Amino acid sequence: MSPFSVLILLTWILSLCPLVILPKVGWFHSSV
Repeated sequence: MSPFSVLILLTWILSLCPLVILPKVGWFHSSV
């Protein structure tokens, strides 16, 4: 893999992480 494709992959993961984590955190806080 080229460094450029790795950079794109990391950017894609970092942009998806909040979308995955925030709903779980929100659900956790609302259930407490």
